[in-house]
Amino acid sequence: MITLDGLRKQRNLSDYSGDPVSESMAQDALGQAQFLINDITVWLKNNP
Repeated sequence: MITLDGLRKQRNLSDYSGDPVSESMAQDALGQAQFLINDITVWLKNNP
């Protein structure tokens, strides 16, 4: 979650400055989101 929050802050800065988000930042955000989805899916299966 800390990584996702850091990525959110960087995205917000780019929104205000008009600078594009780098490809590596976008890939990192996608990877972190996939980890989060997997963790939530496992938790939901174990905690119906």
